Amino acid sequence: RLGSEGNADIALGITTMPYRKETSWDIPGYQDVYVIDVKTGKSRQILRRVQDRAALSPQSRYIYWWNREEGRWCGRKVGSSAIVELSKGIPFPLYNEDDDHAFKPGSYGGAGWVKGDKGFLVNDRFDIWLTDPEGKRPPRNITEGTGRADSLRLRYVRLDPDERSRDPEAPLLLSAHSFRTK
Repeated sequence: RLGSEGNADIALGITTMPYRKETSWDIPGYQDVYVIDVKTGKSRQILRRVQDRAALSPQSRYIYWWNREEGRWCGRKVGSSAIVELSKGIPFPLYNEDDDHAFKPGSYGGAGWVKGDKGFLVNDRFDIWLTDPEGKRPPRNITEGTGRADSLRLRYVRLDPDERSRDPEAPLLLSAHSFRTK
């Protein structure tokens, strides 16, 4: 995966080769993730045996992924080995609580990045949280708990399919699904 629509100096390389046999009994399958310098072709492994796909932030400053085993969003600055728990401090589950498969559930999803890679939006069952990719500021519930209070699933509606990150000053269009009335 090329970073910044092919304009970054790095790319992510993902392989499932070491875990192919395990996919017959361990779902979803595992993968290893590498950062590749697109100018030199040199690569270095940054994640081992993760189950959910890692990705680059829009400006390729951060790598982020859902940690299925621990039920949390994680990230790390490109070039750093320090892993930041993006969702640390969110007091509600970020995994699908109704999922009854024989393996750990996936997340409720991410709602994208804020311009300048300044924050990553994370969904819980009802609301949307703004997380800090540096891990310095606690997550902030940008829907102010309205979803949970009214039993509404609030989700960001991306009107522009080419949008790579959202302007935090722009109005936020949300869809709302009532769990009470459907």
